Amino acid sequence: MLGAPLAACRRIDVEPLSLTDFRSDGHRWMLRSSGVPVAAKAARSQSGKAAS
Repeated sequence: MLGAPLAACRRIDVEPLSLTDFRSDGHRWMLRSSGVPVAAKAARSQSGKAAS
C-alpha cells in the first residue's frame, strides 16, 4: 500500500516498455510491481504454457 494521495500516481517513474501493476481492493490502491520488462513477462508466460 502506498499511503499517498491519488495525485502522487502521476509522479511514479515508469520505465518505457515495462509493466507496472496497480491493484485495488475498493478502498485503497497498491503498487504490486513496477519496471518489469515486458519481454521478461512474455518469456515467463510462454514457459508456463510449455509446462502445461
